[in-house]
Amino acid sequence: MTILLLEDDRELGRLIRDELVARSYDVHWSQNLSETEQLRKSLEFDLAIVDLNLPDGQGFEIISPLHCPVIIMSALSGPENRLKGAELGAIDFIPKPFLLQELFLKIDRALGGGRDKNKLWNLEQVTLDLHKRQIVNGEETHLLNKRDYRLLDILTSQAPQVVSRDEMIDYVYGKDQNPSQRTIDNAVVGIRQMLGDDQHRWIRSVRGEGYQWILKGE
Repeated sequence: MTILLLEDDRELGRLIRDELVARSYDVHWSQNLSETEQLRKSLEFDLAIVDLNLPDGQGFEIISPLHCPVIIMSALSGPENRLKGAELGAIDFIPKPFLLQELFLKIDRALGGGRDKNKLWNLEQVTLDLHKRQIVNGEETHLLNKRDYRLLDILTSQAPQVVSRDEMIDYVYGKDQNPSQRTIDNAVVGIRQMLGDDQHRWIRSVRGEGYQWILKGE
């Protein structure tokens, strides 16, 4: 899992980065918005941890463009900032100071309850490995792009619940984007083709609701 850490306090940033690396996360630490913007253009993140008070602006500016779950951590924890963060799509807000264990618990929750939960599936000659972001179907290996990876991530992490198309749109594209529901349908068709799931054994369509992942992971 790849995490963006945006924190200008060098001591705190170094401490969080080192602890996350020790937990086998791939961490990219930035200390200002300019550095973060460059990282955003070249990398895809599964989660971002964002401070608000930065040398060249406020962390609010980067939340929507990131298109990944965001946890805000800031001493600017008044109700107005909490509300603004929620409106921009942040999934959580941690007031400073905080215990590191609280941050790690929220990270695990944001990433679906733990990095190693339900990330590998084997069915006959097909293997879906979300750790490696790939589908191996016989002799063919399909590398998952960001859209397909996030679609499979929300479907598998929410299983056996049905996930609506609107939920999928928000998770994959962000609340500030507005692709049509047909875009999701077309993406699911492509994923089924990679899986060889022409009988809908893995991804079930639920009329009028959305899609459901119906297999257990390993």
